[in-house]
Amino acid sequence: MVTTDNGELKRRVQELRALLVSDVEGYTRIMSENEEEAHELTSSCLELFKKLIDKHRGVFIKSTGDGVMVEFNSVTDAVSYGIDIQKLLKEHVKDVPEHRRPVFRIGVHLGEIMHEGGDVYGHSVNVAARIEQFAEPSGICVSEVVYELVRHKLHFGFECIGPRELKNVETPITLYKVREDASTSVMPAAVRKPRRKLELPSKPSIAILPFVNMGGSEDSDFFTDGMVEDIITSLSKFEELFVIARNSSFVYKGLNVHAQQIASELGVRYILEGSVRIAGNRIRVSAQLVDGQTGHHMWAEKYDRKFEDIFELQDSVTKLIVSTLASRLKFAEATRRNELETQNLEAYSDLLHAREYLLKYNAEDNARAQELFTSSFERDPTYAPACAGIARARNYDWQFGWGDNHETGLDDAVRWAEKAVSLDRASARAHAELGFNLLFKKEVALAIKELRHAVELNPNDSDILAELAEAVTYNGQLEEAVELLTQAIRLNPYHPDWYLWYLADAYFAMKRYHEVINSLERMANPAMGCRLLAASHAYLGNEEKARFHKEQVLSMDKDFSVNDWVNKQPEMNPEETAHFAEGLLKAGLPA
Repeated sequence: MVTTDNGELKRRVQELRALLVSDVEGYTRIMSENEEEAHELTSSCLELFKKLIDKHRGVFIKSTGDGVMVEFNSVTDAVSYGIDIQKLLKEHVKDVPEHRRPVFRIGVHLGEIMHEGGDVYGHSVNVAARIEQFAEPSGICVSEVVYELVRHKLHFGFECIGPRELKNVETPITLYKVREDASTSVMPAAVRKPRRKLELPSKPSIAILPFVNMGGSEDSDFFTDGMVEDIITSLSKFEELFVIARNSSFVYKGLNVHAQQIASELGVRYILEGSVRIAGNRIRVSAQLVDGQTGHHMWAEKYDRKFEDIFELQDSVTKLIVSTLASRLKFAEATRRNELETQNLEAYSDLLHAREYLLKYNAEDNARAQELFTSSFERDPTYAPACAGIARARNYDWQFGWGDNHETGLDDAVRWAEKAVSLDRASARAHAELGFNLLFKKEVALAIKELRHAVELNPNDSDILAELAEAVTYNGQLEEAVELLTQAIRLNPYHPDWYLWYLADAYFAMKRYHEVINSLERMANPAMGCRLLAASHAYLGNEEKARFHKEQVLSMDKDFSVNDWVNKQPEMNPEETAHFAEGLLKAGLPA
């Protein structure tokens, strides 16, 4: 309530608005580098925010020193503005040294606000400000209510990072990162609410959670995550165990969630959690195996080793888990490391950093990943994982048109994958990379052979299972494809969208169009399945929905033609390609 000039009480009017909040990530740090330059650069960036407002029908509310607050009548305008301003800001500061460059984060939320004295107030203002803190540098983060309103309207990608606790906000809010490049949005892990409670597998099941980095430094974080990832990979090789994929277990990084809740959400019996402290040339690791049903600790171990003994330490943890959960396995088998893996810590460090860049799924970071994978290989020319990493990065160049030499990316990827296999014939990832790239070369039979061998070597690798499913779909083995994808999704509950895309492919070939639509609508980015959606709705006679998805196809690729699409397909069965093409034509797409 407010008091008017004549002394009467009047209720403040609450209005529904989209709020965009932004500030500079690490502003104190860049101010300490050069205070005058930081102030001038930040001020010039804030002027750019004002410059774009009219184009997106926004209202500038205020500047907050190193940030801004803008309101919009439409969430579509707010998110579009966020994408455009980030592109403009990057261009504006591109010549400034990276460590002195002001980089903005943006948060967008929809809620009721109150205006007074040129400012805005209300719970939603606080929520928008807290959401912004979860955005990556030069990135955008939005609340679930914003995502639901724009997911079918904007041709950007969305990556669900799950419920997050916000300061002074009573209940967690599910957040989404916005990706400018929609084509890569199907790649990252996506937090999903399971459609039903996950039942425990018949075999011992475990999720290895990210260990807490007690050292604090970025390098310590890379080694901590890398060590956990390698433990997951080692355990995944045992058919006697059910091991949750890295994508799903790493969703819980930095979150304060009880082991029993995580076990329930992932559908496993056991949880491994721990911490790592790297100090000088020493590494100290604490690990606890928790029964996810009771919360009781089955064992707890501490390790204090020289840093160069990190590989031996990983083996010790793996051995202890295997001996506890699958005691019939021989210790010699449980601790066997591939003799061809590197003992070169610098090569290993480059590989860990490269993996992190690869998982960002954008052109700039993909190029950096290739540099580091190449450096890793140069430090140890027998290191197969480095070759496999180069193969995947070059494939992404080819798929997404990244870099000056993307046209040769697929041929390069095949060569590097073949190199990885020649260096380590017992590497599941090497064989999987070769199969993955041979599929794009339309060598379907060879691709299936390599991917099946990869599954034999690592039966718990959900990505390999999903890639094999796509390969057998092209070979007409549709029931097996659905079975493989069901298995992959169970191993990786927070699977990326492309699992569902592959599942929809198989259902479409089986002419189960309702299941195609249901699978794609479960994607965080259903627009990326717009071709399948258009064809499925056309076959079902849903003319209006088919037309809507046809327009999505053309808005994402104005030069799309059915004939061009047909020529790019690795289908061994021409009848299936014709089946899809007919659906696209029925939806009204140009021949």
